[in-house]
Amino acid sequence: MELLQFVINYWAILGAIVSLLSYLTVQIMALRNGIKALLHDRIIQKCEYHIKNNHINADDLEELEYLNKPYKALGGNGTVEVMLKTVHKLPKR
Repeated sequence: MELLQFVINYWAILGAIVSLLSYLTVQIMALRNGIKALLHDRIIQKCEYHIKNNHINADDLEELEYLNKPYKALGGNGTVEVMLKTVHKLPKR
């Protein structure tokens, strides 16, 4: 009964909190998707550059792996994986 009375007394405040949490969730998801899109674009650009030049150096390969780690954590897809496998097969300079 106490919980019900609390909800009745503070309904407006609880509604505002739920609305705020919903808004923040939408904003966080938009930021996550935006960051994932930027990482995807950058990784693909770098991979295409190295594939076109038919070689890669250790620093660039390390940078690609560094970019790929958060991309995968954000739920990145297999397109980047295919490109990275191709880049890993390139001659090292």
